[in-house]
Amino acid sequence: DLDTGVVTVRWNEGDVAWKRECFVSRDNDVVSLEVTSTVENVRCSVGLQRHPIDEERAHSKSGTIKWNDIPIRFEGTAEIHDGEGWLTLVGTYETNGDQFGIMGRLIAPGGTLSKVSTAIDVESSTSVRVLLGVFANQPAEIALPSLREKLGSIKFSHEIMKQRHAELH
Repeated sequence: DLDTGVVTVRWNEGDVAWKRECFVSRDNDVVSLEVTSTVENVRCSVGLQRHPIDEERAHSKSGTIKWNDIPIRFEGTAEIHDGEGWLTLVGTYETNGDQFGIMGRLIAPGGTLSKVSTAIDVESSTSVRVLLGVFANQPAEIALPSLREKLGSIKFSHEIMKQRHAELH
């Protein structure tokens, strides 16, 4: 919706209707993504990973680019604290050590969370909400604690956040 800046996708799987909404909150400077369904049994796995390069179309002056040609090392983590999931993905340039990355706070009301490698599995939730914050040109050891504080301080619902975002949009 170009008027609100909210992306909404709806689909059906059998008798279950699903909705996924996403927007970048100008008010909070984070991405808010929420998945809901008409049943109270949302099950999914949420993680962060680098996007694959379409090697058919990724070119530089010296030829085709592949991930292994780019001197960036990625490290992802997942953890659960106080009933919420926390995900990180940090990229480090091997040439100079500069870092960039993303942190996600996963909220699954009434659900059960479990850590599986660098992802969080969700079972029996009414919805799944992920708040995402990004950083660049800053060491992860400095950026991640401040992102955790920022994401953790958001106490209002996706709907309220969306209304505040639409007013600014």
